[in-house]
Amino acid sequence: MKFDGEDGRILFGQQYQLITAQLQHEEYNEDVLNHLTTAYNLITPFLSPKQNFHTLMSQVTQLDMSHGLTELQTVNENITTIHVWFSRVEGDTFENLSRELDSISQSAIYEFTFQQCSVLFSLVCSEKKRMSREQLSDFMRRLGFLDEGGEKIKLFRQLNEMAEILLTLYAQLAASGHSNYLQGCIRLKCDINHLNDKVDETK
Repeated sequence: MKFDGEDGRILFGQQYQLITAQLQHEEYNEDVLNHLTTAYNLITPFLSPKQNFHTLMSQVTQLDMSHGLTELQTVNENITTIHVWFSRVEGDTFENLSRELDSISQSAIYEFTFQQCSVLFSLVCSEKKRMSREQLSDFMRRLGFLDEGGEKIKLFRQLNEMAEILLTLYAQLAASGHSNYLQGCIRLKCDINHLNDKVDETK
């Protein structure tokens, strides 16, 4: 079982945080998520080969409806949903998040598209993938769970703050009817060193 032992406990904590972040934009049963940690803490001692029989029996006798049984029942009744949650974050590990940040920092483009006195914003990661403003915000939240790459994440966060400022300014210009910001597209390199290289501008 991948969640047993100290390494398993750390992995469970990481994936639980990622699940919590993902579910912020969805409707879900909060009791299931809240009871999951309690149920995990109750079960893990039974998986340890170092645990002796008398200690295990002592823990079993302490379970009642006010401590453990309710949580275990909730998790058991919703185990399929929980499996779906964890399968979704399998590819969203901390290592993958770090690699995705590296890729974005090297090749992604901030795209501001002007339409009918408004501005559409997205981060173009590749030919087949782009992030909306909401998806980028969610990605930033998930990056907050990374233990490493602090300086790189800090620079990327500052870069996004600058992009948000530009979005606000562009939106004001478009709303005011400025002729240069009524249609077309401005694309800026997502470079953690600077945000000054304009790679394409079409009016």
